[in-house]
Amino acid sequence: MKTPHNSTYPQTGALLFVGQNIVMLQYNDSQIIFGNPPLSTGSCQTLSNIEKHQTVNQIQPMKIGIILETKEFEKAWNAFRFAVTAKKQGHEVRVFLMGEAVECEGLTHEKYNVDEQFKAFVSAGGEILACGTCLNSRQLEGSESCPVSTMIDCVNLVVWADKTVTF
Repeated sequence: MKTPHNSTYPQTGALLFVGQNIVMLQYNDSQIIFGNPPLSTGSCQTLSNIEKHQTVNQIQPMKIGIILETKEFEKAWNAFRFAVTAKKQGHEVRVFLMGEAVECEGLTHEKYNVDEQFKAFVSAGGEILACGTCLNSRQLEGSESCPVSTMIDCVNLVVWADKTVTF
């Protein structure tokens, strides 16, 4: 993206966000939005703080799939924190537990309370699936909040999701 080289548009700035058909840049104390396809120089717009907030909140919710493969305290805790945050922002989120991650329910640590974030995600309406083979190899069973699932369910989660994140 090129910006005009004149006193109205300095050559330095910071990218604030990229939306579906919009790019917002910070130039000094002004925010400038460019459309996609690019708008002409005369149609670039500046936004007030209220308009910025409204524009950012108009970003369409995504479907986010999370595949968690570890019960390492900090990584599992961060995965569920990410999931909870995404739910709070209005995104649809599904988590698939694979390998040792099927042991995350009830997992606590004085600094990284995985179970607390696990429960917060379920309370926020998040969906959790657990690999049945991984559960069986550990002599574990699924639960109401974490039902037994298959690799087909994992593939379907990836196909369903706009973006898939692994931890």
